[in-house]
Amino acid sequence: MLELHGRKYSKKPFDDYTHRARVKIEVAEIKNHDVVRREIHIGVYTTNVNRQDVQDILFKRSAENVLKLEIDWWATREQDEAAAKFIEELVL
Repeated sequence: MLELHGRKYSKKPFDDYTHRARVKIEVAEIKNHDVVRREIHIGVYTTNVNRQDVQDILFKRSAENVLKLEIDWWATREQDEAAAKFIEELVL
């Protein structure tokens, strides 16, 4: 877990998280002398309520091969839990 300026960030849920972001990351890798681009999605749990601030912090801390990073889904803890419950009921 990362703690920065009194706020917490983690790829795993923690007791006092207030928001969840799904982050889309575009990276470039060199394979066999070719540049290969790929897209990765990760979940980030945080106590930071500012979506843009979270995106900026993640981009500043990202690796050199990250071409683009954006939050493509943002929810409060309550919204996140309601969505998870809906999906669980839909599947079961």
